[in-house]
Amino acid sequence: MPTRVATHLIMGATSAGKTTLIRGLLAQRPPQESWAVLVNDFGTARIDAHEKVALREVSGCMCCTGRVTLSIGLVRLLRESQPQRLLIEASAAVRPAALLAVLHEDGIAAAIDLRTSICVIDPRQFTDPRVGEREDYHEQIATASNIVVNWRDAAGVEARPAIARWIEGLAGARSVTETHDGSVSLALVA
Repeated sequence: MPTRVATHLIMGATSAGKTTLIRGLLAQRPPQESWAVLVNDFGTARIDAHEKVALREVSGCMCCTGRVTLSIGLVRLLRESQPQRLLIEASAAVRPAALLAVLHEDGIAAAIDLRTSICVIDPRQFTDPRVGEREDYHEQIATASNIVVNWRDAAGVEARPAIARWIEGLAGARSVTETHDGSVSLALVA
């Protein structure tokens, strides 16, 4: 039986720092490992293909209109690149339960080993009702096994206790990592 690919789901609002976090993880990739990245968030930041890192972008929402595109893109990416680790950068509007249903389909579940899921939070978005009050955003936080609070600058630092309570209310006793530039330890996806 072939080895299942260690897979990690990266979620969060647009501009929260998902791509920056993925770039940081790619920079720490052990040189002997081949990785792949499946991207469904089309912001201004891009992930560049590296040697031993395959990249594929899929269009349409991974959890509804793009389910078939996701399945086909994922299967092709895994067949063509045969990675040892897969990072999936989900759209900001992804409904985690629907995306996880796709990843648990028989053919895909047999190929991947879904490990950690990470939700990146930009505290500046905490008070913005266009983000902070969205149901899909709350679901992403509640679903994630790891929360990464990306403090990009000093703005909002005074709100740190309120944000911590908010995250705990949504996510319970999840692992919470704070960063200032989206960089986290490779151990987060171990």
